[in-house]
Amino acid sequence: MNQKHHGLDLPPDYDLSKISSVKLVLVTGKKDLVASPDDYNWLKGQLVNNEDTEMWEYDLGHTGLLIPEDKKHIKRIFRAIKAIDGMDITEEEEEPEPVKVTPKEDEQKDGDDATAK
Repeated sequence: MNQKHHGLDLPPDYDLSKISSVKLVLVTGKKDLVASPDDYNWLKGQLVNNEDTEMWEYDLGHTGLLIPEDKKHIKRIFRAIKAIDGMDITEEEEEPEPVKVTPKEDEQKDGDDATAK
């Protein structure tokens, strides 16, 4: 399909700095073995022209975000989606706040090989 459409085996790179004026929330897990902190910090760094990008980092792995034991952060994510869509939202209960991490802080951490939840 890429050959037919682009004349290439792989799709061309997309300049992520072209993304602007879009509400984005990057939901991440520090213990995620599929999308590592290096990956999501790289992505956030590419979104330089989008001032409305937030990153919510949780102390979870990939399945911990998809099938969580504690559903409070999932409720927070759904409320954010509803708010972006202009739906009426209400606070139901206190939720755990994600840890805000900058790429520099992440680089200072030791190579912690925590397993995904």
